[in-house]
Amino acid sequence: MKCSLNILMFLMLASLFSCSNENAISDTNAEFKEILKKAEEGDVQAPYELVKRYVPSEDGSTQDNEELVKWYRKVAEQGHVEAQFALGLALMYGKGVTLNPKEAVIWLQKASEQGISNAQMTLGFIYVNGYGCVREDYEKAYYWNLRAAKQGNPESQRWLSWMYTVGMHVNKDFVEAYKWGLLAGMQDENVNTSEWLNLSERMTSEQITKAQKLAKAFIASPEQ
Repeated sequence: MKCSLNILMFLMLASLFSCSNENAISDTNAEFKEILKKAEEGDVQAPYELVKRYVPSEDGSTQDNEELVKWYRKVAEQGHVEAQFALGLALMYGKGVTLNPKEAVIWLQKASEQGISNAQMTLGFIYVNGYGCVREDYEKAYYWNLRAAKQGNPESQRWLSWMYTVGMHVNKDFVEAYKWGLLAGMQDENVNTSEWLNLSERMTSEQITKAQKLAKAFIASPEQ
């Protein structure tokens, strides 16, 4: 099967990928080079510092990214969850390493199973759209988006709203859709799912009131 990337998903995940990088790497980044040198000299804490501070970025140098991803992998193989997430992203984007969707999903799932909501969200996106050689799987898409949404991830809450609206893997349920849309919008003013989907125009006032109550109940007890 030919590997291709859904453009919409790529753009949405690109924002996560770039925004998580507060310390962009460049050839003249002395701090990065110093930490990298320590890691190569055997400093046991340096690899973890690399993972903590640096995530591959759109404007990072290829050479530095290659070195960085090498350390992501070493630390990820030791079970470090942030390194597993970072390695999954690098493999997904082909930054500092050959693009490998299947291996990306493996590392993202390891991070997701340890509770990293952005990893769960990313898997949810992948399974909604299909990614590269990874087929769509709406059951997994719902599962991972729900886990992330329960941790308060607004993007996964937005996707759940959409899934309930169109009936993807679940029965259509405008009340649930409106609830998740409200929750997403409460956390991120740029995520206004309920209006985007025009749900209120298709709901009774009783349904809207019920959704609002459910949203409030979720805020009081997210793991319900």
